[in-house]
Amino acid sequence: MVSTERSSDLRRTPRSAYIHFAWFHRIDVALETAQQGIAHSCDIADAGIGFVTTHPVPVGARLFLILVAPVGRVAAIGSVMNCREEADGFVRVGVAVELIPPTDQSTWANLARSGQ
Repeated sequence: MVSTERSSDLRRTPRSAYIHFAWFHRIDVALETAQQGIAHSCDIADAGIGFVTTHPVPVGARLFLILVAPVGRVAAIGSVMNCREEADGFVRVGVAVELIPPTDQSTWANLARSGQ
């Protein structure tokens, strides 16, 4: 069972729960060995996103993310803060968002507030 927590589960900002697809790609390792995958998002907040995928992602890994939501597409860069295997066999990954392009910031903020 994977359970690698970098920080406690105390959240600084409220999260909106919903399900949308996401794509992630590790940017902290060589391109040839970089892990990437498809996920669905579980929740989003001003400072982060939690998503579900099929394989563990190491705590501390830096990711490039693209979240596809009904209101548009959002790109972000962040670091994995926690990763744990769920009872259903899927893996829950928590990412602290460090950078969102200026063109995507209002869409991200709307998603974090409304969960849409």
